[in-house]
Amino acid sequence: MTKSLYPLFGIVTVLNTPFKADGAIDYAALRKNVREALVAGVTGFLVPAMDAELFEYILPVLAFSNQHLEISIPFFKRLLYRQGMYPSPLVRNPALPFDAYHEKTADRLIRRVVELENRIKNQRAGP
Repeated sequence: MTKSLYPLFGIVTVLNTPFKADGAIDYAALRKNVREALVAGVTGFLVPAMDAELFEYILPVLAFSNQHLEISIPFFKRLLYRQGMYPSPLVRNPALPFDAYHEKTADRLIRRVVELENRIKNQRAGP
C-alpha cells in the first residue's frame, strides 16, 4: 500500500487536548483553540496519537531520551540501529559521555520500544 503525502507549507502546531475539571474533553475549548490557530495562519495540526495505556508504557523512554541532547542523539541512533535502519549506533565524540549506565538504561528502553512496535504490528496484522 502506497501512501500519498499532502505537502504542508507553513506552521504545523501541536494541538493539545483541553479537559474540563471533571476530566472530560472540553470540545468547546478545543474548537476555540483550532479557530484561533487557523486565524493565526496555522496550516496543520499535530494531534496526540497515543492513548493513555500506550503513553504510560512509552513515558520512561521519552523521559530518558529527552533529558539532554547528548543523551537523545546516542539513544535514537541505538534505537535506529536496533531497528535495522542504521548500520551502526556510532556517534561523534559527545560533550557528555554516554556511559555504561546510559547504555544499560537505553538498551532496556529500546527493548521496550521494539516490543511495543511488534505488538502494534501484530495487532494490525490481525488473526
